[in-house]
Amino acid sequence: TPYAGHTIRLEFVTNDCTKGGHFGYAYIDVAAFCNGAIIGSTVCQGETTATLKAPFGFAEYHWYSDNTYTTELSNEISLFLDPAPLVGSVYPVVVVPYDGFGCRDTLFATISTAAKPTSIAGPDQNVCKNVPVQLGFTPAPPGFLYEWTTEGGVISNPDISGPMGSNPTNDPINFIVTTTDLLTGCFSKDTMQIITKAVDTTITFTGQLAYCDGEPITTQFNVNPAVSSVQWYQDTNPVGGAVSPVFSPTATGSVWARLTQFGCDDITREIPFRISPLPSVSFTANNDTQCVKSNFILTNTSTITPSEALTYNWKFSDNTTVHTTDITRSFDSPGTYTVSLEVVSSNQCKDESTASLYVLPNAMANFSLDTVCVGRVMQFRNQTDENGSPQVSYHWDFGNATTDENATPSPVVYNEPKLYTATLTVTALGCEAVPQKVVKTFIAHNTEPGIRYRDVTVAEGYSEYIAARDTIGTTYAWSPGTQLNAISISRPLFTAVNDQRYLIRISDQFTCVTVDTLQVLVLKKKGVYMPTAFTPNHDGRNDVIRPYLVQMKSLKRFTIFNRNGNMVFSSTRPEEAWDGTYRGKPVDNGVYVWMVEYVDTDNKTLMEKGTVTVIR
Repeated sequence: TPYAGHTIRLEFVTNDCTKGGHFGYAYIDVAAFCNGAIIGSTVCQGETTATLKAPFGFAEYHWYSDNTYTTELSNEISLFLDPAPLVGSVYPVVVVPYDGFGCRDTLFATISTAAKPTSIAGPDQNVCKNVPVQLGFTPAPPGFLYEWTTEGGVISNPDISGPMGSNPTNDPINFIVTTTDLLTGCFSKDTMQIITKAVDTTITFTGQLAYCDGEPITTQFNVNPAVSSVQWYQDTNPVGGAVSPVFSPTATGSVWARLTQFGCDDITREIPFRISPLPSVSFTANNDTQCVKSNFILTNTSTITPSEALTYNWKFSDNTTVHTTDITRSFDSPGTYTVSLEVVSSNQCKDESTASLYVLPNAMANFSLDTVCVGRVMQFRNQTDENGSPQVSYHWDFGNATTDENATPSPVVYNEPKLYTATLTVTALGCEAVPQKVVKTFIAHNTEPGIRYRDVTVAEGYSEYIAARDTIGTTYAWSPGTQLNAISISRPLFTAVNDQRYLIRISDQFTCVTVDTLQVLVLKKKGVYMPTAFTPNHDGRNDVIRPYLVQMKSLKRFTIFNRNGNMVFSSTRPEEAWDGTYRGKPVDNGVYVWMVEYVDTDNKTLMEKGTVTVIR
């Protein structure tokens, strides 16, 4: 008890450990009050209940109503008594330690009474906000514990009898002190109130709070004109001459005011105001004149001071936009294009720069060609679209070691049947860096050499089919077209009038032309004519035989016999021919005998015979 309110030091010494060998702990249980081992045995005046609490650290507690130990009241560490017992009452408590930690013992709580201490919080006060005032009293007598509490107030030291307190708000705030007697544990409370003289710190503004350089500033800040004095600040610096209730800022900074009213000073809240710099917008181009589809490289050189994040909006007159820092752009059509770079700062200040880009037209190279045949003159057809370019140069490489620099090249002849590659390079004025090129690969096809067919003999007045070979092409042109029923088929009908030599132009699938020759002889001498051989192989040429009667009246019979004397064919019709078959089957190759019986112009019946060879 004599040390209540003092700081003490307890030292414990043990003899059973060496350095680095063991360690130990000392445990101390300090009672909050100095009125005995059992807390709560002193009942403060005015209290109607009591709570007795035994020391900590035992395994069991047994509270009894008196020294007879006949009635156990509780087996907890605490005993609650309602109503409070009479002064002088004794409550034993048997404490049982944990195994191996001491002996069973009995403690006694003798009920006494004590007066509550007097708490002094001090008188209520009306002061300026945040101005500290004296709470409670000083100096403090020993033996008492002080505890100050408040909701929203500021206390310099809550553990002394007379701290300083202040109210940072515009509302009344209570300050409560609890005074506790360290000997008895009895306490009392007292309250004082600090009421502030409220300075009207309302601050308002009209207009906007952010501007960019060069914009007219219309913003005004306002405080209550009823205050005694005003000083405007931006950040921590007072603005010279700004002492009226209205303030128009001209620079960046948080705006606030220090005000005096009712003899009290206070400050308003801070309102950020900003005038941001405009970006300096610029960009460069690798060239302001380019060819269509050539790249304009636009490099952004915009800056802003002080540095801050920038965003970029590239806008072109063809309604395209891009949002990268730099840009590479080409145009598909010639003309003049405008490009604008709009730069926006993180504070939404923006500026713009514009330039013109000139796009020249470029020719679009192209050509066509027919199928190529060896040895035939051919012409490359220029199909280049110059797109209005003022000047275009051409370079042809035909792939056969010949070139040409004209828009319409000279005819070309290919002498070997193989694969060729022809290239046309077109360069338009201003587009020299991007010449246009078209490459085409083709085959020069070989042309079948022409041949002369075996002569065909037809008697005057007769018609006979004559044939061209059908193994090298599909298109035919007979020249001249006289005595023929058609000139564009492979097997036209020849009507014998005069001898005729024909040129037959046969075109293959590649339009390569072979020229064959056929001589047709017309028999005009009176008599009977028969071929000496024929080839009934169904190739359209010499597939049948029949007699030709020149200046004779009529045919009576045409007969064919084999070498055994058997008749294999017989007809009385002059238009009917033998096709080299007997009873629907081809006869063997060899020599056969023919006989022709006819009537001459004198109505005499005559007969002639001869041989014909069948060749397949």
